[in-house]
Amino acid sequence: MALTEYDVCFATKEYLFNKNYIIVTWNPPGSQGTFTIPNPDKDPTYRGQTGSESPDLIAIKDKEMLFVEAKDNIKSSYDDIIKLKNMLANPKRKKLLFKICHNQMLALGKEIDFEKLDIRYAVAVPYEDNIKQKYFDQKNLTIFSVRSKIDKWDNKIIDGSLKVSDIYEINEDTI
Repeated sequence: MALTEYDVCFATKEYLFNKNYIIVTWNPPGSQGTFTIPNPDKDPTYRGQTGSESPDLIAIKDKEMLFVEAKDNIKSSYDDIIKLKNMLANPKRKKLLFKICHNQMLALGKEIDFEKLDIRYAVAVPYEDNIKQKYFDQKNLTIFSVRSKIDKWDNKIIDGSLKVSDIYEINEDTI
């Protein structure tokens, strides 16, 4: 069975957690925007979430803030790279994002000055040979390529004795 977007997102979150990143937010597919950055320019009388965005994963380690978008294929990841960059290019949305992240970190008992963090963008996708070449036109992008260590992996079979690292292998590259 091919890895789903959920598999890729989950494996990447666990990988970062095990590398001592603080997981600020994790929004796997189907999570219904549990961590949503509202559109600051929408009509304030409108009650819906039109124009809201939410990265799949935000993680912090040392002086680095990592924004990750997970996909089940490389081609569709390009739109999400643009989404991430645009989200932080909008000063109003960036301010809202940092305020929400600040409150999330306070709930974890941590005080962080987000303006002083180095922002990195990343994609998490299923493994492919020569993956860096697929993103040849990108700069300063981290790629998490995920593959299953189990032949015929089926994410609907739960085995509590397995660790995530027993199931998935992640390669991390930066271009």
